[in-house]
Amino acid sequence: MGKNMSARGGSAFGGKKYILIGTILLVGTMAVVAYAGNVYLAPQNVSVKAGQTFNVTVSVDPAGSAVYTAVVNVKYPADLVEVRGFTQSASWMPLSQAGYDSVDNTNGVLIKTAGYPKGLNSPATFGVISFKAKKDGVGVISTTSSSKLLNSKSIDVRTGSLASINLSIAKAPLVSISPSISATPTPSVEVSVTPSPTPTTEVSTNQGNSDLFANLGAVLSLGTGQDWLGIIVLLIILAAAYFVGKMHGSKKS
Repeated sequence: MGKNMSARGGSAFGGKKYILIGTILLVGTMAVVAYAGNVYLAPQNVSVKAGQTFNVTVSVDPAGSAVYTAVVNVKYPADLVEVRGFTQSASWMPLSQAGYDSVDNTNGVLIKTAGYPKGLNSPATFGVISFKAKKDGVGVISTTSSSKLLNSKSIDVRTGSLASINLSIAKAPLVSISPSISATPTPSVEVSVTPSPTPTTEVSTNQGNSDLFANLGAVLSLGTGQDWLGIIVLLIILAAAYFVGKMHGSKKS
């Protein structure tokens, strides 16, 4: 009978032991969930045109559990967008090492890792990603399960759903270019003017003789225009010439 009581007591104690362990595990799980942090992206929706740039803000919410290191892994459609740059928030100390800091625009993956001195206890901006839209289309930018929020013991406290952004890219507007009309210069016309030769006036001999006699008559008429007076003067001149010649001949003989 004593053995039966002992067996019953051991069974009861064993059952309570399992219940206690289960309770501890449940409380521990609830504590982990209560202090679960996450990585968020903003804004939730992005609408741009091809060729435009836009920013995505990455933030960390420790949800009550101090975060000392954040590993952010973001996936994006590489055929639609590309990462142009990343600006780390000043409060974080970036870890620039292979596997912890990279941008792969071929496969569309960004990885950034940084530490927070003394631990992050409240939501804060982790950094800003600058994207450029390459062509029109729709897609999603999201965090991946590789993102981690590590506490002081390097235990990942990130839980919850992955953050995502709905991306819509429209075609770039067509730019109407009016053809520039350049004024065609007016061709200069060079006109070569050949001077006409000065016409030579030929005066006939008869006309010249007529003019000569007319002038002689005017002189003999003493400018009066009286022909008879001219004849008289001419006769006097001839008579005078005759007598002068005759007197000159007499002297010679």
